[in-house]
Amino acid sequence: ANLQVVSLDSPPVITSITTNGAGGVVILFNGNSDDTTASFVLQSAGVVILPPGSPYTDVNPPATFTQLGSGVFQVTYPQSGSMRYYRIRHL
Repeated sequence: ANLQVVSLDSPPVITSITTNGAGGVVILFNGNSDDTTASFVLQSAGVVILPPGSPYTDVNPPATFTQLGSGVFQVTYPQSGSMRYYRIRHL
């Protein structure tokens, strides 16, 4: 008999959401230690409907992610118009 150990990545955990002086939203979050900036995409929705996830779409233009440390990331995105809800999708 063979035994195989599989590591399951945990979902990103948002630790802070703020706005900056330039009219953007700044999101700090934790990923996995082997993640890179290419491991994520920012999604948004104007309303949130249960079940979770149904109205979210990838932001356009795509957001730029910055790695601040091992498993620690930041994304800044311009905010304009009506209120938006954001989430980070792990690819």
